[in-house]
Amino acid sequence: MKSEMLSQEKNMVSIKVTFDQEEFAAQVDKACGELARKVSIPGFRKGHIPRKILEMRLGKEAIRAEALEKVLPETIDQVVQDYELDLIDEPRVEVDSMDEGAPVVVTLSFEVSPEVVLPALSEIQVDRLVAAVSDEMVEKTVADLRMQASTLAAVEDRAAEAGDVVDISYHTVISGEDTQDERHGPDTTSIDLGQTSVREEIRAALAGRKKGEEAVAEVLVADDHSESFSPATRQKR
Repeated sequence: MKSEMLSQEKNMVSIKVTFDQEEFAAQVDKACGELARKVSIPGFRKGHIPRKILEMRLGKEAIRAEALEKVLPETIDQVVQDYELDLIDEPRVEVDSMDEGAPVVVTLSFEVSPEVVLPALSEIQVDRLVAAVSDEMVEKTVADLRMQASTLAAVEDRAAEAGDVVDISYHTVISGEDTQDERHGPDTTSIDLGQTSVREEIRAALAGRKKGEEAVAEVLVADDHSESFSPATRQKR
């Protein structure tokens, strides 16, 4: 077997491999022996099928292709070792010539790891970004950390304030212009008055209420809203 590098562009390498006539003929003989032990042909025992019968039944080209397929894995390993290739994918095989009585020529195309040339460390320049941190950002971060590390404690002697978490039981009353009111509940939930996701109407209704007092919050819902919520929500703290 002889090999010759045809091209090397970026991370693609093409190498031509040539098997001389005698070398490949030995591989064909070996393939015929293996096929004779595997195939079944009426009138012949496995392992005792004459080569001419195999060629008539399977075809000479098919037998030569079988021989090439058997020898390729070892050939590819040898080429990779000889050229010190660092593969990142399986090679592509293209048969250039496989005529009887002539050398067999194939082209192997390899995708290899690209060569990366790093500059000297002294040539690398990096612009250091200076982050502007305001007092407001610091205060907000500290407040968030305090909130994350905080624990809840029951409060009995004062009204609800912003930042409190209130436990409520509530009824939901759904009102409409052309329908009768629908009353649902009671249900229970906890509401964090410090969360901006809580509707302003609900926060306003609960702020300043003490335990046991009732509060009413009217929440208007757009006509095209995907869900049906209560326009009037009665909530008791």
